[in-house]
Amino acid sequence: MSTGREVRRAAGFPTIDALVRSWNDTLWSPLARLQIPATDAWVEGDDFIVRVQLPQFEKKDIEVQTRDGEITITAQRHEKDDDKRAYVLHESHESISRTIALPPRAEIARATASFADGALTVTVPLAEQPTSRQLEIA
Repeated sequence: MSTGREVRRAAGFPTIDALVRSWNDTLWSPLARLQIPATDAWVEGDDFIVRVQLPQFEKKDIEVQTRDGEITITAQRHEKDDDKRAYVLHESHESISRTIALPPRAEIARATASFADGALTVTVPLAEQPTSRQLEIA
């Protein structure tokens, strides 16, 4: 059924749908690129283990630091396309950081880290459980 009124889009102007799509892409695109790596942390025997999935990084891109009962894992990489014949050059930078609280018994000085198959594994030995004993009064 026609009301006799038709709305026509002027040539050269985007539709409302195209404007909304463009606005959403501009607003949400940076957030969609924000990545939080899959991280698991657990106690196994006498060790506290942290495993972080970093498949897009290499060993040289990763740094592990401990401070004040926390472990911080940072990964950064920078890529640049040096093709001088290209009209558009591709350059990207990616940075990820995770901080995990360590258990009170963590022996940070004996911690080790390894990187294999895109996964960083940090192993922190745990000190023995404190035991209590009764003292004799002299």
